Amino acid sequence: MFTNRLGTPTKTHLSGTVEEISLLHSQGKRVAILRNTTPSAPASTTDAIQQLTALNDYLNSIKDEALYSIYSSSEQLMQIINNTLNNVARDYEPPNVPSASSAHSSEADPSSGVWPSVEIERYTETDSKGRLKNKRRLYLTLTNRTRQPVTDVSYRYEDSDDESSGLFDLNFNPNNVINTMAPDAIQRYPIMQVLGSPNEADCIVAWTDVNEVSHETKASVRIS
Repeated sequence: MFTNRLGTPTKTHLSGTVEEISLLHSQGKRVAILRNTTPSAPASTTDAIQQLTALNDYLNSIKDEALYSIYSSSEQLMQIINNTLNNVARDYEPPNVPSASSAHSSEADPSSGVWPSVEIERYTETDSKGRLKNKRRLYLTLTNRTRQPVTDVSYRYEDSDDESSGLFDLNFNPNNVINTMAPDAIQRYPIMQVLGSPNEADCIVAWTDVNEVSHETKASVRIS
C-alpha cells in the first residue's frame, strides 16, 4: 500500500517494499498494490518531491503486472479488498481430502455460516448555520464465517411472523447477490429507514458451500 512515498532503497531495489513485491512475483504469487489518493498536503520538500516522482514511475512500470487499484475513501478501500479476496476465492479449488477447517461444517459448528449484522457509522456534519449535527449511516453487514469460499450469497428480511419485511430497509434489493465470497470476507449494504420503520427484523442469508450444498443462516438484526 502506497501513498506518496516509495520508501528507503535497499542494496538491490528501489525500496524494501519494492524488494518484497519483486520476491513475491519471482515465486509466482499474486500481489495486490493499492494507492491511497485521499486528500493530503502536497509534496513541498525536495525529498518529498523525489519520493513522489519515484513512486509514480514505479507504479506506472508495475501496475500491469499486479492487482493495482486506487482508492480515495475507506469505503472504496473496503470494496477493493473484498473484491480482491473474492477474485482469489473464485480461483480456489478445495482439496479432495477434507482438511481440519473443512471439518467445521455448518452442521458441526453452529457458529459457521454467513452471518448478518447491523453496523452503525457515526459522524458529524455542519448545517447551513454552522452548527454541528450528529449523524449516522446504517449498513447491513454480511460476514463469511465458514472458513471456506461460498457462492451465490443473497439475503432477505422477515418479520416475527415469517412475512416479508421490506419496511425495515427501504434500500433492500433482492438482486443483491454475491457470486463468490472469500473466507472471512465482509460485504456491506447501506440501510435506509424512514419514520415508522421497524428497528428490528430477521435477516436470512442464503449461500452455497464448496460442496454445492445450499444453506441458510438466520439472525435478528436490530438498530439501536
